[in-house]
Amino acid sequence: MLAKRPGPDVREQKRRHFNFIGKLLREVEPELMDALIEATKDGNHSRLRALSVSKVWFGEDDDEEEEDFEQEQEEEEYREHSSIASRWFDGLISKDIQMATEVFSIHAIDFDRQVS
Repeated sequence: MLAKRPGPDVREQKRRHFNFIGKLLREVEPELMDALIEATKDGNHSRLRALSVSKVWFGEDDDEEEEDFEQEQEEEEYREHSSIASRWFDGLISKDIQMATEVFSIHAIDFDRQVS
């Protein structure tokens, strides 16, 4: 039987898969992973269950202040963008030349659905 080498699509998919796994492993907490590995090696199922249902495992943060700060920043940014959009809209409707020049001189535009 003749074995074929995997084509470029298969190699690319394997590369992406390994990159994805590497990314996931970089995001985990080392202490938790060490504890899970040790519990698995020892066959300690009760400790394994306890670790797997802990808050750390699900990634729940106790930092509500950080979340509030991020939410406030997003709201402030939204208000700023809304005021700029309203100003531009009013300027374009009233056919203000300076406002039209400002609007049409923009080079970098980020759309809501644009992936960065």
